[in-house]
Amino acid sequence: MSENLLFHSTKSGVDFTLEAFELLRVYPNYCISDWQAKIEMYRSESAALSGSKEPSTKTDSLIRQAQDEVRRAQVVIRDLSELQKGRRRMFTVDFQRKAEVYRRVRIELGLAKIEDSPHLYAMLKIEMEMLKVENPYFSFKRFVDYINSEGEAAL
Repeated sequence: MSENLLFHSTKSGVDFTLEAFELLRVYPNYCISDWQAKIEMYRSESAALSGSKEPSTKTDSLIRQAQDEVRRAQVVIRDLSELQKGRRRMFTVDFQRKAEVYRRVRIELGLAKIEDSPHLYAMLKIEMEMLKVENPYFSFKRFVDYINSEGEAAL
């Protein structure tokens, strides 16, 4: 039974999938919109009850606390976005290195396309399946196109 985990524990730490970063940002985004709505509701109800547009010092304190929570959630989202960008860069560099190895082997063997060698292509398909599990954004076509290119093409 194969499970699509959002993270994998390794000896060196925890490795999050790109999907995990998206899901981890859901809660802080919810908190921001929820807190902002509550702040606005609290201000309007407080003003209606007191008959004044000026919030009381107690209200000010509660609003500041809520605004602090919003700022903390925004920092979490920013940090998760940076981590996700870094993870994508790692995937790209890793894929380019792997594709470059196959490209050089193809050229060394004098093959026009990697598909011209059933053995190499079988090995490549297995590796691409493993890469797809690690990165849902992995593109088989772009990977094979890079391998079959004459010069270094962009992945």
